[in-house]
Amino acid sequence: MISRSLLRHASRLFLVTGLAGLPLAVYELYLGLGRGYYLLQADGYHALFDSLLAVLYAVLLKVAYRRSRSFPWGLYNAEGIVTILVSIFVVYLVASAFADSLAGPQVMPSWTSWILWASAALSASVAIAEVRYMRLLIVKSDLMHASVDTALDLVAGGVISTAYFSLTPVVLGAMMLVVLYNAVESSWTSLQSLLGAEVFGTGLREAIGRGIAAMGLRPLRIYVARAGSFYLVQAIIALPPETTLARAYRIKKRVSRLIASFDGVAIADVRVVPSSELRQQGARARRTASYL
Repeated sequence: MISRSLLRHASRLFLVTGLAGLPLAVYELYLGLGRGYYLLQADGYHALFDSLLAVLYAVLLKVAYRRSRSFPWGLYNAEGIVTILVSIFVVYLVASAFADSLAGPQVMPSWTSWILWASAALSASVAIAEVRYMRLLIVKSDLMHASVDTALDLVAGGVISTAYFSLTPVVLGAMMLVVLYNAVESSWTSLQSLLGAEVFGTGLREAIGRGIAAMGLRPLRIYVARAGSFYLVQAIIALPPETTLARAYRIKKRVSRLIASFDGVAIADVRVVPSSELRQQGARARRTASYL
């Protein structure tokens, strides 16, 4: 089970890295927009997007695993809406910078390469710091993202330092593809969360089913949906009709603890229903035992 300490430290890491990246992003945008440096402009938009998402993730990790009736479900919807809107905005801005760069090669002073390399160093530091928190799905995804950003910024800085400005559209095109991929992936996840759509291919449903079966119980249905960057799991368990309320409650608690122990699960909803089939199986077993 994910410890509260791990969540607290991961939340703090996202907050620190998100706030640390804001000044550099603002400076890149200042130079990019003020002097028409398209590489800095595109990277500044991308860095600003990353910083805002990191702060949002910090807030989510802080509250996502709170067990209370006042659970802020609306926070997940807010994450989805903000992610979709910001993704569209950033894709548009980076695409505009790419389109402007096609007008012709642009000369940039060599010292600006250090800004991009500083951005690469920041992304690499984030990736290294996140390794210890890779149990969390949200961290694992961001680590891969930070690694790609590091490579792109290193290449972009190299283009400026070597004065191969004719490659600027190529680098900007690569940045646009990365931003577009991240935007589509995060927007699709957010849309699934907003619609409450059932998700497949995570392996979570099968793992939970095996865990419930190992407890000697039969799940009738296991429903997995997105809850922002996390998962909501609903399990319906079949019990014999003669099961007492006290025993049914204990089973619900055990199954809830099992489901909550899986990485990425923020909400576990367990329901038990009587099954006449289990009653018939029990009766047959008792008759067989009496014959023996």
